[in-house]
Amino acid sequence: MGWFGRCRCYLSRRLSRPVRAALVVAGLFLGPGALILGEEAVYWATSTRVEGTVVGHEPYGKSKGYRPVVEYQWGGQTYRCRSGGQTVWAGSEPIPVGTTIAVFVSRDGPSSSRLGIPFQWLFLPCWACLFPGSLFLLGAVVAIVWGQPEDTEPGSALSTGDS
Repeated sequence: MGWFGRCRCYLSRRLSRPVRAALVVAGLFLGPGALILGEEAVYWATSTRVEGTVVGHEPYGKSKGYRPVVEYQWGGQTYRCRSGGQTVWAGSEPIPVGTTIAVFVSRDGPSSSRLGIPFQWLFLPCWACLFPGSLFLLGAVVAIVWGQPEDTEPGSALSTGDS
């Protein structure tokens, strides 16, 4: 039995079924959240920042929100960039036309540019994965620390759940 098998056997003996389930659910949330966050971090780190100007707004989906349309210069040509939907101004005033805003142009060129909205890290879709995953992980850790008796021997009544 290799390292992974020994670890798996140890965890299955020491952790209750609900704790193992909480850890699996936490991993299912945290894995994709970390991948999305990593992709965004790599994008912002490897792209080029240019200044653009808000030239208008367009409705976003069926909501009453709007997203800005920004024009910027790249390689002597003018391009337009729209918010990818991560920032919608519903119930508040949209960014005024003529406002200067950062645009991040990917290494792949202007076809995959993104707006540099203030507090962009707060509105990333990855938080929809990271927050619940962190709660499941916290619950599992609390159950491990406070919910398991310390003097349980494998095969005893407390470790198997038998009375």
